[in-house]
Amino acid sequence: SSSSSSSSSSSSSSSSSRSSSSSSRNGIHRPNRHILFLTDGLPNQGDCRVIDERQLATTLGVAVHTVFIGYQRSPPVLDLLSNDTSGERFRAVRSGSTIRVERR
Repeated sequence: SSSSSSSSSSSSSSSSSRSSSSSSRNGIHRPNRHILFLTDGLPNQGDCRVIDERQLATTLGVAVHTVFIGYQRSPPVLDLLSNDTSGERFRAVRSGSTIRVERR
């Protein structure tokens, strides 16, 4: 019986340490690890939908923030990548000789 209570307290402390790797603002789960992904949006090899990468980032609690740099429309896969991982979406826009980054 005493070993059962010690394993349950050990289990509860490990789950609390896991929850410290993320934060919650206004009830929204936000990972504390981040990747800033800059891309022209043109896939050149591999899975163009990045299914495995999206799943791995979600499993590891990593938010992927995408920055699209290009003149075309941002590819939908960047929206999936950001949305699935609680990341933000951005677009680099050229205005004369200046490039500014806007949240989408």
